[in-house]
Amino acid sequence: DIRLAYKFLDVQAKYGNEMRQQVMIPRHRGFVNLAYRSRNKRWEYDFTCSIFSPSRLPIQRDMTNDTLLISDMKSRMYPMMNAQITHIYKKFDFYIGGENLTNFRQRDPIIDASNPFGSKFDATNICGPLTGVNIYVGIRYAIAKTKK
Repeated sequence: DIRLAYKFLDVQAKYGNEMRQQVMIPRHRGFVNLAYRSRNKRWEYDFTCSIFSPSRLPIQRDMTNDTLLISDMKSRMYPMMNAQITHIYKKFDFYIGGENLTNFRQRDPIIDASNPFGSKFDATNICGPLTGVNIYVGIRYAIAKTKK
């Protein structure tokens, strides 16, 4: 199976007297999923890739004179790739997979993270994944296994 999707989001908000792209929402998103089941139906392979376009970053506060700065800064475009392999044996599924296989992580997502009670601390600028590659393994057991 091959699945493709594209999403265009033109989300606008009023900032002052002008309409601007809403912060933290990627304008373009793409998705590809490749799935395969072996002829004997004992192996399943699944690969997914999502692409996120840059999104506008929020308004920043200038801490020296406590004024708001309208930001035209954008986040980076990034891909997310996930994969899983499953072996089916009777009522058991044994699987191994990985998430965020590109290991993309947002750098420094929290402003002044070492000073959480300070006036500059800001945890609202998270616009991408914070954790890197995640590998997992598992077992599923079906009480009433249905034929696929």
